[in-house]
Amino acid sequence: MGLGGTWWRRRDLNLQPRAYESPALPLSYVALHAPNYTGQGEGCQECRYRSVIAHLHRRDAFNRKERPVTHHVIRNTQHAIPPTCLGILGGTFDPPHYGHLALAENARTQLGLDRVLFVPAGQPPHKPEHPVASDHHRATMVQAAIADNPAFALSRVDLDRPGPHYTVDTLALLKQEYPGTELVFLMGGDSLAQLLAWRDPAGIARLARLAVMRRPGYEPDLEALKRAVPGLRERLLWIDVPPLALSSSDLRRRVREGLPLRYLVPPPVETYIREHHLYEA
Repeated sequence: MGLGGTWWRRRDLNLQPRAYESPALPLSYVALHAPNYTGQGEGCQECRYRSVIAHLHRRDAFNRKERPVTHHVIRNTQHAIPPTCLGILGGTFDPPHYGHLALAENARTQLGLDRVLFVPAGQPPHKPEHPVASDHHRATMVQAAIADNPAFALSRVDLDRPGPHYTVDTLALLKQEYPGTELVFLMGGDSLAQLLAWRDPAGIARLARLAVMRRPGYEPDLEALKRAVPGLRERLLWIDVPPLALSSSDLRRRVREGLPLRYLVPPPVETYIREHHLYEA
């Protein structure tokens, strides 16, 4: 029986339909949600698909229970539900733009993430200069940008502690805050190509799966990465994101030159930038 058939649909398990139903689950989705199944052949793949659906059913049952809000995270939902698969998107977000949102949403849908945390950096070690906008302004803009998506949330885990802030330390703190949760760190192919220059790349791969968005012009040397970080290849997930040639530095330039931001950032972010005269000098 082919994998594109309907044998694995939720009705076979007497479950209600969910948004993640599709004619076939992406391989990256299966790799994330059923990582321990190692069989080969079509029959084994069917078993692996069934294990994914069973996992989703257990996750739905768990997510219906309410849990208290933790102090680091500002949620978009009324009740805090501890996720079992949590995407992490870090950056200065100075300002946040549609490229950030597209990466987060495509990762969420393709990998079946329960939630994506936006983690504004306080003092990134690879950027010795401080962000142009203050921590308060950047956090407020992120919250405005994600307000209409209940699967997105803001985390102040880096903003509320002294820097410099290293990814491995951020992931360790989030792992403590969400015990038993699978962390998925979202990054571009350019960042993966530079991973060996980061602090403790093996620790990063141990704490989180790495979901990588391919970027034209950046081809990571996977063999070199594999030699330097054993087991890294098995921790990689690839996501398909439409190329959006947006950068925060270029958006700041556009503000200085009096150019429009419409269709480049969410309207609430543009309004906030104009009202607070950010990036004009």
